[in-house]
Amino acid sequence: MNNLTKYAAMLGLVLGWFCSGCGKNALEPATPVPIDCQTFLVKYFEAVKSKDVGKIREFSSYVSHADREGMPAGSIDMMRETKGKFAAEGFERMNKEFGDFQSYSVISANETTVTTAELAAKKMQGTRLQGVHAEIICKAKFSKKHSALIRLNLFKETQDSEYSVEAWSYQAEP
Repeated sequence: MNNLTKYAAMLGLVLGWFCSGCGKNALEPATPVPIDCQTFLVKYFEAVKSKDVGKIREFSSYVSHADREGMPAGSIDMMRETKGKFAAEGFERMNKEFGDFQSYSVISANETTVTTAELAAKKMQGTRLQGVHAEIICKAKFSKKHSALIRLNLFKETQDSEYSVEAWSYQAEP
């Protein structure tokens, strides 16, 4: 094999490696994500990018059927308001600390369905609601601190309902 052939082969490998990344969207999930979770993530991170505190509050203020049982309407409204307020305050802290949101990728996604029969056993593990639970960890890029890990614990009562944020947290990536 002559030198020209070696250089052509090396150039082909380099170009092939370079082009293999072409066309990939930075916002595409790095790990498989159930379609309903991905739909929620798109809406959620659009609200984060546009700094729509009202949407963040809305995503986080769901009160489950189990929590509503036996509560007066005023208490349910207060619980919604409190959950939304905590989410908005956390979101505002994150914006001050990390700056403007730029993009995200999904590091891990785990979706489980908890049935009535499984609920008693799951309560010992911290799960208190019957329905579909999803734990998603995203790596998010920001303008000040370059990246953070955002953990979203999502919940929906039935397969057909939409996800809401049951809990979330963030931390600067080490």
